[in-house]
Amino acid sequence: MDRVSNEWELKDCSLKGNPNGQCERSVLRWFEHVERIIVEPEPNVRTVLVTDGEKVMSMGDQGAHGMCIPLYQVCRQICLAGIRPHNCLPVTLDVGCNNQSVLDDPYYIGLRQERVSGADYEELVDEFIEAIVCKYGQDTLIQFESMNVQNSIRLLSKYRDRYCVINADIQDIASMVLAGILASRKATGKMLGENTFCFFGAGRRFDAVPSPTKLFIDKHDAIKKKPRFLDLTWRQVCFKDLD
Repeated sequence: MDRVSNEWELKDCSLKGNPNGQCERSVLRWFEHVERIIVEPEPNVRTVLVTDGEKVMSMGDQGAHGMCIPLYQVCRQICLAGIRPHNCLPVTLDVGCNNQSVLDDPYYIGLRQERVSGADYEELVDEFIEAIVCKYGQDTLIQFESMNVQNSIRLLSKYRDRYCVINADIQDIASMVLAGILASRKATGKMLGENTFCFFGAGRRFDAVPSPTKLFIDKHDAIKKKPRFLDLTWRQVCFKDLD
């Protein structure tokens, strides 16, 4: 299934050039009406996958056409995790697009305007989260996908103590990398603090990986020596910059 994540395949499944706009019913763009818009007849939605389409793989801002991401994630959950289709709800929050080539597409189904940001953006996300929880329950899993890194970190920090929210780009990858690092101790026989960590291909998906590693070492490793982190260009990065 990893091959599906390749950019050339993802482009083929995007909504670009779709004259029918079949996914428009799941694209939310109206403030103060989100609860009325979410009229999904299925009452047993347990997981909601939501994006604003700003960071779609390496293609960048795709706006409302980023709907392919939550659809793809729903398919993965159905096929690989055995989750029932009627328990999943893919959603795109249409807050505009900063990619002119997307806005110029005659078949673009989203708002033809620059992205909404700041307080207005926060207000829409707040309204969306509250509407989902009101309709489907406090324990509904809300998974953020393909959002700006800064927005992802801020929203996760804001909601995770109140709602059941995750961000795969931040938490899933970081947890898998840390699990691999922990497993390596049996092979190396070293404490984590004795190692140098090199993240080859560091980018958006690895932005949140070093911090959990540092936190774990600080809490559990008996050796307090600072490990070194090397990025793709072999520059040493001090962990103090990640606090």
